[in-house]
Amino acid sequence: MLNLAQLRRAVVRCASAQRKAYVVGVGMTKFEKPGRRIDFDYHDMGREAGEAALADAGIPFEKVEAASVGYVYGDSTCGQRAVYQLGLTGIPIYNVNNNCSTGSTALLQAADMVRGGQAECTMAMGFEKMQPGSLGTVFDDRSNPLEKHAECMINVGGFAPAPMAAQFFGNAGKEHMEKYGTKQSHFTKIAAKNKRHSVNNPYSQFRIEMTEEQVDGDKKVFEMLTRQHCCPTSDGGGAAIIASEDFVKKHGLEHKAVEIVGQAMVTDLPGSLDEEKTDLMTIAGYKCSKTAAEKVYAQAGINPKDIKVVELHDCFSANELITYEALQLCDEGKAGEFIDAGDNTYGGRVVVNPSGGLISKGHPLGATGLAQCAELCWQLRGEADKRQVENCDLALQHNIGLGSAVVITAYKLGFPEARKDWVGKNGLPTHALPKEGQYLEPKKNATLLFDSRMHLSEGARCFVDCERELIGSAFRCEIEWGAGTDDYYRCFAKAEEEFNTCYFDEETGCPEGCGRICEPDFSAGMELCNHLVDEGILVGDIPLAICINKFMLEMLTCVESCLCDVQTECTCMRADIPFLQIPGDTSPAAICVYPEEPEE
Repeated sequence: MLNLAQLRRAVVRCASAQRKAYVVGVGMTKFEKPGRRIDFDYHDMGREAGEAALADAGIPFEKVEAASVGYVYGDSTCGQRAVYQLGLTGIPIYNVNNNCSTGSTALLQAADMVRGGQAECTMAMGFEKMQPGSLGTVFDDRSNPLEKHAECMINVGGFAPAPMAAQFFGNAGKEHMEKYGTKQSHFTKIAAKNKRHSVNNPYSQFRIEMTEEQVDGDKKVFEMLTRQHCCPTSDGGGAAIIASEDFVKKHGLEHKAVEIVGQAMVTDLPGSLDEEKTDLMTIAGYKCSKTAAEKVYAQAGINPKDIKVVELHDCFSANELITYEALQLCDEGKAGEFIDAGDNTYGGRVVVNPSGGLISKGHPLGATGLAQCAELCWQLRGEADKRQVENCDLALQHNIGLGSAVVITAYKLGFPEARKDWVGKNGLPTHALPKEGQYLEPKKNATLLFDSRMHLSEGARCFVDCERELIGSAFRCEIEWGAGTDDYYRCFAKAEEEFNTCYFDEETGCPEGCGRICEPDFSAGMELCNHLVDEGILVGDIPLAICINKFMLEMLTCVESCLCDVQTECTCMRADIPFLQIPGDTSPAAICVYPEEPEE
């Protein structure tokens, strides 16, 4: 016989099984290049997104009974610091970290509190203040949580001198190419599509349309991925207000309520990290995405063919491609045909990433899932302006974080008739525009000219490519043997020998003799770049890195172009011209200096 406590738990379970969760307000900041906006600490992002979500819902913060706050890079209780900008009401605040799916994890937790009867109204918030460049680790005195995934990927697919995230997803794309005949053009079309979609999104970090040739012409990162196939790091925040059906009706929010009809999180499955059983797509989360999607479709009782719009985790174009099949938007192995038919954009079967996706909108890790939620709520409410998908009545969200955790959410209007009546009386609004902040301005009007690899002569390109292999080999030596050990130096010596073979072997097509008889002088360029930082012309690590990289490439070009037919020693040095030039100035940036002839 049940005691009182057991009976109470049974009643709660029964009630929670019937409760629904609705998104009644969404808000986000414009996503920004890290460090560009100066009034943008993490709590500023949280406040701005939270205030926007509350305004969208039309309720005061005092109605919120609990908050789940997501971020990846930050100290403990950053969630409290951000939520306190909205008010101090004593509510529970949960801090969430689940890598790139952190925002969706906060959303799932906030919705679970409503579905489980713990609260009538909750807030999900996410933000990220990031560093420029590829993602890296913060703590080097403990095990990396991705070490098992990395070991498995390297043993199955090998290692390359490239960012690890690009290798995880690029290897998955490469495996898809090998299994199904997918082409480079399919990945490129995805990136170009998302660039095109972002033009109409005022919240997007980048709003620049690019041709497929421009996408593929940028610097190569890994395998099929150039920089334009990869999402940038970003600063930004997002928020959503979740409410029960009773709360919605009590406060007259039926006309804006979007129902969460299905939601699931899936982590790595049995065999995912077993090198004998797994594959590169599985390591990158394909099976997690597939399993989560199946759970959501079963919960919601929906057919994936009925979905009109999807916000999908396109951290790299390769992940968007393999996820088409995981979400059953097309049949297995048919992603290439799906793309070629234009079935992933306006006029096709389903519009994927109308916001521009992570590739163009940006990817502040803790905010991404909530930005996806905002976009889909705007789409279902008909408020997406030029991005609006026609006849949008069913939406799907996909968010993945390596480590791993996939969160998938399905949405539809909670009270479509109430929405129709409200729009008939009030007209169809457009979602709010992002707040404009305070931005860094360059202290001097100067244009930094950056010679990319594609503009180098053939010999210099060869040198750069071979040098990249040398850097990768040195990195492997350090990992395997430890820097400074005898074994490391032996390993590195072999790497240098391989470099010489790479650059000077006639079979590579590289010009024999180039680069061996002239030494590039990098010191002047380093001093000049640091001087430009001191003068305030260059602000931040990225412009400094570009400056140094430009100088190094100029030196390599000088080595190749000046000396291939001169069998004498000399040095490539800075030309006596301003380093920051006017666009169109074709003056040489580096010159060859020959030693003086000895007097007889």
